[in-house]
Amino acid sequence: MGIADLVGRRFGRLVVVSRSVANKWSQACWLCRCDCGTDVTVPHYRLRHGGAKSCGCARREAASRVAATNGRAVTTHGMSQAPEYSVWLGMKTRCYNSGDHSFSNYGGRGISICERWLHSFENFYVDMGPRPNSYYQIDRINNDGNYESENCRWVFPTINRRNQRILTQMCLLDEG
Repeated sequence: MGIADLVGRRFGRLVVVSRSVANKWSQACWLCRCDCGTDVTVPHYRLRHGGAKSCGCARREAASRVAATNGRAVTTHGMSQAPEYSVWLGMKTRCYNSGDHSFSNYGGRGISICERWLHSFENFYVDMGPRPNSYYQIDRINNDGNYESENCRWVFPTINRRNQRILTQMCLLDEG
C-alpha cells in the first residue's frame, strides 16, 4: 500500500510542498513550509499522527509567553554553550537550589547574587568578561560576600582554594 499524496495539505502551521528524500531510517518524508516562512522536512508518520505542527516556532513562541507570564524576559544571547554561561548557571544553582550539594556553603549561609546578574547572563558577562582560559574559576574576593562585580574575579584554582571558608577560619584561629 502506497503513501497518500499530501502535497497542498495543511498540518497545523505546516503546508506540504513536495515529497522529499527519505530520511536515514528510510522513512517517507515531506518538504513543508511553515507559516513563518521556514522550510522543514518532516517524516510522513509525524504529519499523519499530529507530531509535527510547526517548524519549531510554535514551541519558541509558547516558551516566550510562559517566560513573560512569569515576569522573565526571554533573550537569546547565543552563548548557552559558552563556559561562562555554565559558570553563571552553577552560581545560581549553588545560591538558590536547596537540593544542590553545595547549597549549604552558599545560599544556605546567605550568599546571594546581585540583582544585575541574577536574571541576566548578559550583564554577568559584560561585568566579568570572558574567562582567560578553561582552568579559571569564578572567585568571591570576600568569601562571606555576595556574587557581584565588585566582589568577583576570574582566578586560577590554586588561588580560589586559598579563599575557602574553612581555610580562612583555620588561619584566623592560628593568628588568634
